[in-house]
Amino acid sequence: MRKTIFNYSKLLSLFLLLGVMVACEDPEEKKEKGFADNYANVNGFYVMCEGLMGQNNSSIDFYCIDSNSVVTDYFSKANSLGLGETANDMIKVGESFWTAITGSAAVTVMNSNGELEKIITITNDQGVNRQPRHLAYHSGYVYVSCFDGSVVKISASSKKVVASLETQGRNPEGLAVANGKLYVANSGGLSYPNYDNSVSVINLASFAVDTLLKVRINPTSVKSYNDNIYVLSMGDYSTLPMLTHIRNNEILDSVYIEMTDYEVDQSSGLIYFFYVDYADNKSFNLSTLDANNIKSSSTLLLKNRPENMLMPYHVNVVEDGLIAVTDAKNYTTSGEVFFFSTQGEKLFSFKTSVNPNKVIKKRNESLANN
Repeated sequence: MRKTIFNYSKLLSLFLLLGVMVACEDPEEKKEKGFADNYANVNGFYVMCEGLMGQNNSSIDFYCIDSNSVVTDYFSKANSLGLGETANDMIKVGESFWTAITGSAAVTVMNSNGELEKIITITNDQGVNRQPRHLAYHSGYVYVSCFDGSVVKISASSKKVVASLETQGRNPEGLAVANGKLYVANSGGLSYPNYDNSVSVINLASFAVDTLLKVRINPTSVKSYNDNIYVLSMGDYSTLPMLTHIRNNEILDSVYIEMTDYEVDQSSGLIYFFYVDYADNKSFNLSTLDANNIKSSSTLLLKNRPENMLMPYHVNVVEDGLIAVTDAKNYTTSGEVFFFSTQGEKLFSFKTSVNPNKVIKKRNESLANN
């Protein structure tokens, strides 16, 4: 059965051909004191919003749990400067939040209160934007996949770039660490329809490419669970995606699957995922899959999207028992985040800035006790 899926690579190609490049400013030059202090002891979630390509309006919002309220563009209000052009990924390292900003050639680091600690420029030796895309952390270093074909290694303590490496593939996207190795999906998305079909396996001890594994064309997302790696390949967007299970340098299983976005719950070993058929924009399911056996039957949690959910965008496992699905609406207006229990019950939702992507809890302690 053929499925039509929206082709994001065309939009990415157009954006990068336009050569959008917005410089970030020194945080100490324009930083205002006091705003973030008001939220120092407030529990909630940070939501990274991509904004619109070419509009320099990426943002990080903050949802306050106790007051059930949202501070849109929290990052700008806390630091008196914008986040940048096209934020693409955010991860938590200790109590700091790292964000990859593709158009601004930067990785930003903010503390738990949202105050900017560092802007790390991600350019090559000629000063050209490497186009940072995704982030992964392991043993004191943050690794950044970049559309120019490289992975950049940053010291988490000094927040300085210490090395870079060519992946030997085109347009790296998702990346994850398992067994002391970094797995990087080379999508080749900017060469549509001539996609790449490789996953670079990088030995982190030597920071060198061990091998290239061949998967289905257009691999975009990589997730890890214990010693396992899971790669989602979107193909040419005319058929179903494929999920590939990898351990060390070996492909264990691959399966065609109705999967648009996914996340692995590290505590349960369940893959939470949803699928949207963009041909009719009507079908939607939220399901789970056993990470230890991707060919097993999935468990359907939610068949019909909530009435006011227009365009499911990304899924996030934000803590035990809590799943967040972001809604991009029409990709040009304010978005929304919907929270579900692990049984698929809708719990609550809130509005956000444009194109919400990543949802991360502010504090490490469980919110169940607050």
